[in-house]
Amino acid sequence: MIDDTRALLPGRLWVEPALTLASVDRALRRSPVAAGTPNLRRLLSLVVHSGAFRNLHDLIFYFAMGADAMCPSLMIESVLVPEKGAGAFSEEECSARIDRTVTSIHKGIEKIISTMGIHEMRGYGRLMSSIGLSVEVSQLFTTPNFFTSEKSGLSWSRIQGEARARAPFFQSTKTDKPSRVFHLYPKVWKLALDVANSNEPYEKYQEKLSGIEAENPISIRHLLDLVPHGDPLSPERVDVTVLNQAYPFVISSMSFGSQGEVAYRAYAEASEQLGILSLNGEGGEIADMIGKYPKSRGQQIASGRFGVNIRLLNSSGLLEIKIGQGAKPGEGGHLPGRKVSPKIARARRANQGVDLIS
Repeated sequence: MIDDTRALLPGRLWVEPALTLASVDRALRRSPVAAGTPNLRRLLSLVVHSGAFRNLHDLIFYFAMGADAMCPSLMIESVLVPEKGAGAFSEEECSARIDRTVTSIHKGIEKIISTMGIHEMRGYGRLMSSIGLSVEVSQLFTTPNFFTSEKSGLSWSRIQGEARARAPFFQSTKTDKPSRVFHLYPKVWKLALDVANSNEPYEKYQEKLSGIEAENPISIRHLLDLVPHGDPLSPERVDVTVLNQAYPFVISSMSFGSQGEVAYRAYAEASEQLGILSLNGEGGEIADMIGKYPKSRGQQIASGRFGVNIRLLNSSGLLEIKIGQGAKPGEGGHLPGRKVSPKIARARRANQGVDLIS
């Protein structure tokens, strides 16, 4: 069992238990054994008891790193703490809240593995990548690692430094509130609406957004920039047109059903006016749109083949055959039956109210 409880005591430093888990898992797998006998990893289970589990992402990550069982102690404790001013929960209510939490976790894990086309937990492994780890740290996880070099990335010395900086907070007797998760869009949506209504210039929105991204980077693109070229070409000298489409901009496949009709039609019309390509996605096509945009519209043939027939295939000059998905690998996302309206069902040639994939 890997337990980080004692790591919070004075004189000790806490490190992410995933580092310990990955190290133990790797060592057991590499343990020397006699021919024909299983390695030590196959002879035991690894259990992690930790307060480091914050959400579903952490749980599935630890499972991928080798955990056979997990006890998210602080996560369970947090659901048993009543709101300020409320009385303590009864034993029955505590049990019910824990049951609901565990049920939610189970459903979340099922959704995660199913998007990869996996239906058994033993089939899920280290299907992930790391970003910004040093070479020496990334070797512990044995997963692809990006944006690093021999001289950059999160190193062991920096991990130790962060552990020392956290120690006073972990060992303090003062009760503190959990840190709030940073959300970008609530900070800019009102200004974006003003720009859309022509009440504010776009430059004002761009200036505010750039400032927030610089102060609170949440994506790789917020940490990167373009290296200016010494002798840039004028736009008039650049032609990236391919056949009838003004590449490189493409409105990628998004099915009717995964998005509303207004947005669905707007993308198709915008691509026609701009001379770029848009694709219908795996949800078939609205009847009156078939053949309306033969030069700017592409049709997707995917695993579900929703709405695919000879009329649809002949309605445009480009067909896209979907083999896999980057955003939702495997069979795609879940479209609940309650969202399958009569119009969506007609476009997909499916039955109204039946669960589909998107």
